[in-house]
Amino acid sequence: MRTKHTPRSVMTADAAKESLDKRTLKRLGKEPDAAIAADIGRSAEFVRRRRVALGIPAFRREITWSPAMNKTVIQHNNATAAEKLGISQTAVKIRRHRLKQEPTQ
Repeated sequence: MRTKHTPRSVMTADAAKESLDKRTLKRLGKEPDAAIAADIGRSAEFVRRRRVALGIPAFRREITWSPAMNKTVIQHNNATAAEKLGISQTAVKIRRHRLKQEPTQ
């Protein structure tokens, strides 16, 4: 038996703007939602919903790969390279693929 789906209320852009101060609004999409949330004492979900209501894309950290970072990716497995570089294993895996390198053991 299927249950009826009750849609969540949709936040309007005006309501999203009213719930955050101007300084915080300027940070949306330029910093991770979790960092903004920690600073204002709210949940990351609270910040995410307001950012989405305003049509602001999520923050994406751009990694500028140096030759030394590439060397770390080549010399270590994904987990170790990620830990040493302070980035996600997914980022290392993508970089390894772009460098056309097989993972090390």
